[in-house]
Amino acid sequence: MAAGSIHAQKQYRFGIKLYPALAWSRVSPEVWADAAGIRYEYTGSGTKLRGGLGFVFDYYLSDNFVFGTGLNYYHHGSGYGIVTITSTINNTINNNYTMQVIQLPLTAKFISNEVADRLKITVGAGFALDYMTGASNNDKSNYQKTNGGQIIYYSQDINNFNLNFTFAPGVEYELGGDFIIFTSILYGRGLLDANHGSTGIANDKNNFTWHNDYIAWEFGVKF
Repeated sequence: MAAGSIHAQKQYRFGIKLYPALAWSRVSPEVWADAAGIRYEYTGSGTKLRGGLGFVFDYYLSDNFVFGTGLNYYHHGSGYGIVTITSTINNTINNNYTMQVIQLPLTAKFISNEVADRLKITVGAGFALDYMTGASNNDKSNYQKTNGGQIIYYSQDINNFNLNFTFAPGVEYELGGDFIIFTSILYGRGLLDANHGSTGIANDKNNFTWHNDYIAWEFGVKF
């Protein structure tokens, strides 16, 4: 049987996948001072363990080129820290966000011919559209700006939509019959500002932006 002949028998495949992930944030500016001389220093809040699961749909344009999409549900996000510095105060606030996200990936994928028995190399690149369904900060879903004030949900601090650039090198192995197992290392770079700017602690600061990135280990099966 020639290389790629199993793929040629089917024009599309469905699948499922899991992906534990590590997420972190990029913030800007790193330092800002207001007219009163109060200095604010911003940092990402570190790398966080996240993850999710997804449904896969691959449409084979040829034996070596695939258009991939599907639907994912995952926990995403990291957060940011703010250090407020005055002549008398040095105060640190850490915002550790977790967002629940439904994601629509759109990927162009190259699949090599066999490099070993039934084993092929894959390289995918594309975009993924995120829609946030909920959020928490430091394991809390809401807060009050002032004692007895209006309850504000942390999801109001974050934009509902995000767009990610994705890149995923990996491999797939044909088990025979109708099954393929696959794995890849997926890098996602957030392209849109996550900060809503209407309620969060950073909304009064000068042009504050907050982007979320992640790297995931995907593994699953297609049939």
